Amino acid sequence: SPALLQGRIIHTMILEPERFDSIFEVIDVASKNTKKYKEAQASTSKTCITRKDLEQGERIADAFNRNEHALHFLKQSQCEKPMVDILGGFPFRGKADIWNEAFIADVKTTTDLKAFRYSADKYGYDLQAYIYCNLFSVSFKDFYFIALDKGSCDIGIYDCSEEFYKRGEAKFNRAINVYKDFFVKGNDLDSYIIRDTL
Repeated sequence: SPALLQGRIIHTMILEPERFDSIFEVIDVASKNTKKYKEAQASTSKTCITRKDLEQGERIADAFNRNEHALHFLKQSQCEKPMVDILGGFPFRGKADIWNEAFIADVKTTTDLKAFRYSADKYGYDLQAYIYCNLFSVSFKDFYFIALDKGSCDIGIYDCSEEFYKRGEAKFNRAINVYKDFFVKGNDLDSYIIRDTL
């Protein structure tokens, strides 16, 4: 989707700028519907983006790179650090956007920073925090989200409460139990339902 592509462009510009040219090819067109863009996309293994995509990404990455609070997370840190481990009896893998001996930070883009708390719940960021804290052996107190508003270029830095972490743990345990029921025990997937109390 356009939102995921924009997030990937921004992530690369901030976390792995040296890899940008090997991942993306900028096509100088106004629209992805043009013949030139489609031909370029068909002839390369890179991800094609428009000049507008590039400029939007540069605007947000520039806001990050000028903000001393955001840049603090990059000091003496490793970007895109992978990890694999067994959680709940099953193999998991993850890649920390920013990893340091003292913390993990995950970079998110949003269309509305004021609604980031809602987005964190809607998109399961509590579950991500739980999994990453356990993969990397980091306390929830040392896990941060750096949210970048794609419209205003405002930057929000959010730490995690114990309640947020526990919500992620509950989601994790529910998911593991569902996986065991339908993919380990072999129960009929057509019988899956969600039960809850309003």
